[in-house]
Amino acid sequence: LDTIINSQVQNTKITVNALIKRASLYLQSDEKEKTFKDFEMAEELDPNNPDLYLHRGQVNLLTDNTENSIKDFKKCVSLDPNFAIAVMQGHYAHYRQAVSQNSMSGITKVIEKFKRDLRKFPKCTEAYILLAQILMDQQQFDDADKYFQSAIDMDPTNATLRVHRGLLQLQWKGDIEAAIKMISGGIEVDDRCSFCYETLGTIEVQRGNLKKAVELFNKALPLSKTEMELAHLYSLRDAAVAQQIAADRLGISDLIGT
Repeated sequence: LDTIINSQVQNTKITVNALIKRASLYLQSDEKEKTFKDFEMAEELDPNNPDLYLHRGQVNLLTDNTENSIKDFKKCVSLDPNFAIAVMQGHYAHYRQAVSQNSMSGITKVIEKFKRDLRKFPKCTEAYILLAQILMDQQQFDDADKYFQSAIDMDPTNATLRVHRGLLQLQWKGDIEAAIKMISGGIEVDDRCSFCYETLGTIEVQRGNLKKAVELFNKALPLSKTEMELAHLYSLRDAAVAQQIAADRLGISDLIGT
């Protein structure tokens, strides 16, 4: 990417795409200043590139710059009104804003906009996922479950969706076995999904099955995609190991998990 960006390439689109990709790599290594610098350079080269505003909007949302994310998604949609993901993520940014302002009317409006635009973009899996997460957050569990299931029907090999639906069962009904079954189903469709192993490991920690939790975290580690994700998994694994050592020393390991 550096070679492309620093070369005298005449194709602006190629350079801008390289800057967007490098910005994402900087974010993965938690170099936010470099991330936004690359976005700034990309905007100077091609201020009418919808992809630029989509990716920067996502980063702004991820880093809690909600106001800026709303502006970016709005700009993206103004350049490409049929960019479904940008439309839906713009709605989600407005949801985050409404939550921060404790605005129930704002939350209701966002949900209405999601449902309206789902009719316009019925094949946008991202829309079902985001709306399901909002409904789950608002404790509208039955509706959330339906949207998660719709997303799974559209993208059956997406293991992450099964994790989210499993976590919904846990929050909604407290049904640990149902949650584990759904999340394990994610591994069946994609055995390289670190999120599945991480979530199952976290559940086993909560159940006191520390040895099993460590095994699951160890499976997740080599599948992590970013330095931040790797650090997070190591912290979970090491905490479970420490709890297991403490339990062994206190002679209560046989009681844990019963």
